[in-house]
Amino acid sequence: MKKHILLILAFAASASALFAAPKEYSAVRLRNVGEGGGTPALNAPARYYETAWALVAKPQNAGKAKAAAKALLAAKPAELESLCAAGGAKRAAKLIKISGLSPKAIDAAFEARIGKHEALVYELPAKTRLRPGMNALVFEEKDGKLLFNPSFADPFISLLALSDFKNPQSAEEIPCKTFDGADAEICAAAAREKLPFLQFANGALVSEKPVEGVDAESAAKFYRAAQDVFYSWKLDDYSAFMTPESRAKFESQFKSMPDAERKKVLGEYFQWKKKYHKTLEAGSETLILFSRHKPRCEPYDDTAYLAAAGGKFAITKFGAEKSALDLFLAKYVYPEEGYLKLISKKYGK
Repeated sequence: MKKHILLILAFAASASALFAAPKEYSAVRLRNVGEGGGTPALNAPARYYETAWALVAKPQNAGKAKAAAKALLAAKPAELESLCAAGGAKRAAKLIKISGLSPKAIDAAFEARIGKHEALVYELPAKTRLRPGMNALVFEEKDGKLLFNPSFADPFISLLALSDFKNPQSAEEIPCKTFDGADAEICAAAAREKLPFLQFANGALVSEKPVEGVDAESAAKFYRAAQDVFYSWKLDDYSAFMTPESRAKFESQFKSMPDAERKKVLGEYFQWKKKYHKTLEAGSETLILFSRHKPRCEPYDDTAYLAAAGGKFAITKFGAEKSALDLFLAKYVYPEEGYLKLISKKYGK
């Protein structure tokens, strides 16, 4: 552990530096959230970002979470109280019943340590009443025993449950880098506490601190050019910057509006100016983290999604529907408190 932390800190003065990934971490590819942006349909084929991963610590004791899950399945109602966090037995019984979970699915499940918690992510059964992203059990350790917490909910757990968890890699097998030395220190601190973070091809996402020169990056230049057209009220020209699916949604939303309503809605929108923070390279897509600003108003943060192919871009995922990734960003990356403090508050000791 000391060796990889020292390697990370050795790059603290340099920008966009490679760092040694924690040896005891797994990397699972993040799910591409698709044009809809929200929770995928139950039987929707999974698509994953080629170069975007969730880095999560391997379990403290391999197989312990699986054994705890099997004990839940085999338990009689009166026995569940001793297997669950305080007050969780009734909810646990309901979740187990509607999940469709089986011992076979548990054997094939993915185990991860997240701070003081252990998570077990399993393939969503064909016959289940759970939504995609709910296929995870979270345990808390007490007196050396893992207790199921059926009330535990968090965007990172949903991200993990939607990830390519059936094909985990060692974190050492993927290219790891940070945007700057400060982010490298955050990664090192997270690794010490076995806390997770997201890794994109061009940097770990552990802060929203603006990257020097971000405005000159090709994705940012494309998006700014598109926004300049939009802010000029050239709606037809703006829709040409979009993927076909997003263009159809954009046109159905705004072209059907009465002219007065459209002017009111867009006039308010155009008062907010954007400041770009980071671009995140995910392979077939690039994400742009930015904030909106207007005099005498609190700024707020958002993310633009761009389909990327052959150096060309197109705006995708138009609409307000939020994915698990969007919710994760809103909870852990955007707030001023900072990623490390927030993720530690939820998962730390």
